[in-house]
Amino acid sequence: MAMKLCPYCGAEVPESDLYCGECGRKIGLEPAPPAAPVEEKRKFNLTPILIGAGVLLCLCLGIVIGVPALSAYIVARATPTTAAILPPHTPTPTRVTPTATPTKVATKTPTPTPSPTRPLLPTFTPTPTPIPGPVLYEEDFTDPTDGWWTSKDADYEVAYRDGEYVFHIVKDDYSVWSWGGEYFTDFILSVEAGQKMGPLLNSYGVTFRFQDSDNFYRFSISGDGQYAIHRVLDGEWEPLVPWEKSPAVNAGENWNLLRVACQGPYMNFYINDVHVADVIDDTFVGGDIGFYVSTSEDKGNLEVAFDNLQVLRNDAPPATHFEFEDDFSKKLGGWETKLGEGREAGYKDNQFEISVLDPDTIAWSRAYDKFDDFAVEVEAQKITGPDVNSQGIAFRIQDAKNYYSFNVSSTGMYRFVRVVDSEWTTLVDWTNSPAINKGEGLNHLRVICNGSRFSFYVNGVHLTDATDDTFASGDIALWVGAYDEVPVTVRFDNVKLWLFD
Repeated sequence: MAMKLCPYCGAEVPESDLYCGECGRKIGLEPAPPAAPVEEKRKFNLTPILIGAGVLLCLCLGIVIGVPALSAYIVARATPTTAAILPPHTPTPTRVTPTATPTKVATKTPTPTPSPTRPLLPTFTPTPTPIPGPVLYEEDFTDPTDGWWTSKDADYEVAYRDGEYVFHIVKDDYSVWSWGGEYFTDFILSVEAGQKMGPLLNSYGVTFRFQDSDNFYRFSISGDGQYAIHRVLDGEWEPLVPWEKSPAVNAGENWNLLRVACQGPYMNFYINDVHVADVIDDTFVGGDIGFYVSTSEDKGNLEVAFDNLQVLRNDAPPATHFEFEDDFSKKLGGWETKLGEGREAGYKDNQFEISVLDPDTIAWSRAYDKFDDFAVEVEAQKITGPDVNSQGIAFRIQDAKNYYSFNVSSTGMYRFVRVVDSEWTTLVDWTNSPAINKGEGLNHLRVICNGSRFSFYVNGVHLTDATDDTFASGDIALWVGAYDEVPVTVRFDNVKLWLFD
């Protein structure tokens, strides 16, 4: 292999290398993250999806983390989802009132408004990867004698129509519910839900682990592009994920593919194959499934249809166990502090600080350990320097010439790269995300590694997934990169790591 000498430290470096493996300085050409955001084009596939077999693994987190379970009939399209300030109205949860019907009811109740306040990001707890098992239940709603409840009066109608299960609500502030009389524990539910007509101020979706009309979970979307997850316990509503906007929702008179994966207390949620949230809650571990449709105040005459319901057994592996954490307050050691010329690292103000003093240089501090499948999170914040920088986590490190790295930039962008024998390959190019806090804002980073599948999150928002099988295990490191302008100083805090069983 042809070699060259590093102009800074004199070490021999292969001709194709981008950075010197000894001093970390750039000796090749790597484009800096763009200073201006890159516009992204997003598409959502609305084609009805045929059920098939086959499995791809992935992992997830939300308030915890999640990654889609994939079968032959579902292909994940990782698209950033962003929290937004709620509009003046809020699609609202409803409370059902028991009737003489033992398993299926229509209800006529006013709708309380959930709080628009998004809770603080809780401590990350990894969730098991949903893995589709055998089909437990399916329904295409072509046969009206299959048993789903139908009814009609002046205020609403629930009926089989043209191979769909249709809810038509004439009255405003009105909710209609129906459930199937089945019982499931660990499962993956998917169903197509489509608004056929009516105002956008509404809510509709699926109920699951239904005990009775006062105890269940509900996964909701709205015609104006929001989603939410609620728990109802003894008739009291609690937003496990408050209403928020997501580009994954096809707003208006469109179809949306909803998917819920449950295993034990772990619940993963997807809209049109996009992972939107994860929840851990052990209030209900099994129960019935069903549908609901609600109109809002002064917004009646709504029609919503459901089709192609399928429930698969969830054969997910066991959950993960906690490995270690470091808030850098006790200087426990283990993190590399002697980085060489042009790079500095050390403990400062109960955090770990890395500075890059020379242009076109990267610096990292390794943990000096080895991990296979894991989830890691850390807080990163630029203290000084230009916004055009890179900061994040390097992982599955073999040596200075072989590793992966997930970075964000203070310009509000992220990327994922692979380095093999010092040759850089961009697996996810610099991409703008409104989830990233720019400038000197604090960012909470999460990286999930499960076999050849990787998932990346910032501030609780799922950014993207990637697949690569080059490295199966390795060390982790805190990473800072500088480009033309220096110095760049970044502080890291609250590192936590979990291993997968």
